Amino acid sequence: MSTQPEQPSRSPITSKRRLERIAMGLMALGAVMMFQPFVISLFTYSFITFLAGMLMFVIVSHFEG
Repeated sequence: MSTQPEQPSRSPITSKRRLERIAMGLMALGAVMMFQPFVISLFTYSFITFLAGMLMFVIVSHFEG
């Protein structure tokens, strides 16, 4: 009788690492938006974007893993 091995589920470490990278990407995007001199609407939302990335990173860094 042949049984299929279980597919490994996504580990919490992989999910945590992915969310940390997304958070760092948001922070980098916010910094680029803040220092570009061309579009005022990007500058307007740059701090909110940076802050959202920073808060996400702080929250995700407290996850187990």
